[in-house]
Amino acid sequence: MLTAYHNDKKIKTKYLDRVKKHRLADEIVHGRYWESGKGCAVGCTVHGSDHNAYETELGIPAWVAHLEDYLFEEMENGDAQNWPERLLKAIPVGASNWDEIEHKYHHWLLVDPEAGVLRYTANAADPELREQIETSIKTVADLHERRVSKDSKDFESARSAAESARSAAESAARSARSAAWSASWSAAESAAESAARSAARSARSAARSARSAVRSAGSAARSAAIKRQADKLIELLESMKVTQLT
Repeated sequence: MLTAYHNDKKIKTKYLDRVKKHRLADEIVHGRYWESGKGCAVGCTVHGSDHNAYETELGIPAWVAHLEDYLFEEMENGDAQNWPERLLKAIPVGASNWDEIEHKYHHWLLVDPEAGVLRYTANAADPELREQIETSIKTVADLHERRVSKDSKDFESARSAAESARSAAESAARSARSAAWSASWSAAESAAESAARSAARSARSAARSARSAVRSAGSAARSAAIKRQADKLIELLESMKVTQLT
């Protein structure tokens, strides 16, 4: 089990001071991990490109680093400069309920009325196809919600339903591609495929879901979506439970 900052306040202070110095020196930049004393959010935090270093150095799971990385690259420069500090500050020393936070974030990203991929299903012209996609997204979201409850029997039942929904969504997406749907279909198709992929967890799954949620948005809408995603992540991190602290 990973414990934030390895339960050591000095580690949090060390990395916060590091990214603050990089910000003040205008060394936090887009498009590179770590090169000549400059880099992205991840690069300026661990002075390298290995997202797994968050686990060994900071006690923070790699999926957080991947999501931080994605959001940073999509942010406007002003927000991006403050992002590494904002994220590190939000995580309490000694917090360890990472799985709960990850599943809550996935659930929100799938079905939230303003930010979730579910809203893209309105672009599917065929009512039957739209219903299949909505069912898939909602079922996977339910899987994440049940995982938070830590009821293993309930979770296994939901996972079985999610696998069935995943197959239906993939079939619907293939049918849509074969029929050469118009561009208006692409957002709903992306939503279905994103929901299906979310059933299989990986370190990068949160970032992939985030990309799907903004893929078809215009510039202003995209910026707003990124801000909502970043704000939600911070909200969840700040709510983490501290199980031990020295």
